[in-house]
Amino acid sequence: MSYLRLQSPKQSIAEGHCLIVPTEHIPSTRVADDNTLIDIRNFKKSLVRMFAAEGKQVLFMELAKGLDRSRSHTCIEVVPIPGSSQPELFFKQAFEQASSEWDTNH
Repeated sequence: MSYLRLQSPKQSIAEGHCLIVPTEHIPSTRVADDNTLIDIRNFKKSLVRMFAAEGKQVLFMELAKGLDRSRSHTCIEVVPIPGSSQPELFFKQAFEQASSEWDTNH
């Protein structure tokens, strides 16, 4: 099983940024059971349809956290981007903006 969680505004990369999180503590989806993989796939399909209706594409990125601990936990970051964007350019622009904000504020 899995659940969908909205990202906090401070940690959000873009409006609509959310996480797909398996309920069981697993290091990556490579070791997830079939039911969890089906849940994740269904979340992804639904999110792609939802954001496509808004003219956006979706990037999915799996993050494995705490691999050195016994209770590691993976999650899948879901980042909507403008439909006409190329993912590489979207991230380059986001990092450049974050860098300039960091320089200004720190």
